[in-house]
Amino acid sequence: GHVSLRSALNLKEKRDPMIEPLLDRVPATSATLESVRLGERIRVLEAEVEDLRKHKAALRTRLEFEAFISNLSATFVSLAASELDAGVRRGLEQIAEFLGLDFGLVLAFGEEQRCLCRHAFFAAGLAPFAAPGDALRLPWLGERIRGGAMILLRGVQELPSEALAEQAFFQERALRSLAAIPL
Repeated sequence: GHVSLRSALNLKEKRDPMIEPLLDRVPATSATLESVRLGERIRVLEAEVEDLRKHKAALRTRLEFEAFISNLSATFVSLAASELDAGVRRGLEQIAEFLGLDFGLVLAFGEEQRCLCRHAFFAAGLAPFAAPGDALRLPWLGERIRGGAMILLRGVQELPSEALAEQAFFQERALRSLAAIPL
């Protein structure tokens, strides 16, 4: 008898479905063992290359974001006090477009679990659901924002069960996502 590749390599888990039947039939010669080891190294290198590509893309995105924020900040530094409201609205629109969001709000959280809409931007085709001066009741969100938490939600299903007002707010307006960042 011969020693199979499976035995020689001490393989316990299942491999590629195309290779699996061969592991018990092919004799474990030095050439076959080296080929299998080389194949494993190639798969490891391929995975590392893919990780590097993802890391490079993430770095590119981060640099784009940092450049965006830097340019946005520079715009605010040069605004006169009388231009501040219009500048915030333009900045809100730029942020929403950069992040691919349908809307952006600047909210001030006050007493009695209410928040006041200070600035609003809505993409074309989206009916505005808040305007500057509107009071919204979002207690779960307000509590977290006042505590300094950043909140990123990809859908209403990510809201906890105790966030009843926010769930209703999302559902009534058919909102898909939310990024809330304390200022």
